[in-house]
Amino acid sequence: MRHQTSSTASIHPSIDGLVALIQANKAKATSEEAAQLRMLCQRKITSYREDIYLKRYTTTPEQDAARTRWQMVTEFANRRPAATPPAKGR
Repeated sequence: MRHQTSSTASIHPSIDGLVALIQANKAKATSEEAAQLRMLCQRKITSYREDIYLKRYTTTPEQDAARTRWQMVTEFANRRPAATPPAKGR
């Protein structure tokens, strides 16, 4: 019998890639795009541990920068979606 792959398996963007997406989409992202990016960030931080990410860097400045990137992704993942403004005339 062949092994079936999970339909939910996916490759997550890197922390660095997520930071770039967050910075690029700060002002111009629609609420749907922000929600999709938030979901990517949530999946990344639940599937990849911070200590493992930080081990990739050897110097203190590199580790500090990596920690800052990790925190940015974590904060974005945990940010509540912006409230939808009420429709005019109601």
